[in-house]
Amino acid sequence: MGTASSTDRVLTFLQNARVQNIPVRSGKWNPEEEEYLRKLVELFCLGVLDDVEQKSSMRAWLSKMLNCCPMRISKKQMNGEKFIGKAKFKKNIELIQQMTQEHYDEACDEVHRLRSSFLKHWAKDEFAKRTTRDKPTSFEEWF
Repeated sequence: MGTASSTDRVLTFLQNARVQNIPVRSGKWNPEEEEYLRKLVELFCLGVLDDVEQKSSMRAWLSKMLNCCPMRISKKQMNGEKFIGKAKFKKNIELIQQMTQEHYDEACDEVHRLRSSFLKHWAKDEFAKRTTRDKPTSFEEWF
């Protein structure tokens, strides 16, 4: 099965999870989530994101991208990295214009891969929290 199809299934699961009142992300950060977070912070700081409004706060945008409350973002310590949750988005037109198509495609592929990994891990976490002993099923059957 292709990556896009798998990601679509994860997104559908997460949308349904919201309807079923599954809480937003909380607690410990998993490695997949941290990798995805780091890439999002990097792209936000570079100002190369297309779908972010000028002066949007990093904290609010990240909480939306990671489906968690903004306070969870504020509490996250990213030692040695440029992470200021109150930072505001400033589009860097010059850098965007300097990007080659190859560099753009590589960045998109990396974000897609990291997001897919994060979403799949999250879906597995939610599955593990909700399975019962009375109804054993595999993640693949459930998902």
